[in-house]
Amino acid sequence: MTESQASSAELAKWLLERLMKEAPAIVSCGLMSADGLPIQLVGEPHHIAKDELAAIAAGFASLARSSGKQLTGDTTYRQVTVAYGEILLIVQVAGEGAVQTAVTKIDADPDAIGYAMEKLRDGVPEVMKARARESLAVGDPAGP
Repeated sequence: MTESQASSAELAKWLLERLMKEAPAIVSCGLMSADGLPIQLVGEPHHIAKDELAAIAAGFASLARSSGKQLTGDTTYRQVTVAYGEILLIVQVAGEGAVQTAVTKIDADPDAIGYAMEKLRDGVPEVMKARARESLAVGDPAGP
């Protein structure tokens, strides 16, 4: 990890912690790549590993884009909110190649949480994105 990647990761962590302070109903929140890899996660992700939460968030984001294309002809979406027994899962676009998610208490106001997430995203868009992965060469043991 380069120095700029490390400082970007630390800034993302600080911003997510600040989001949790602004919205106390948030139990955990994170920044994930659009293809389901965790970038940064803070708080307790409610009985689930961070890589599983990242995959779930990416899946809901993909479903929102696909259904939006079918329903409206547009792949942009504002927010996906899923209510479970005692929690809400809220997913939004974060930036280029990334999604942000919040796990909240069930009685949280999803519009208020969504607004706080939008402020975070719009305030520092350069941090709220996924960096491109390096491609692997054919024949590389880790490659195709």
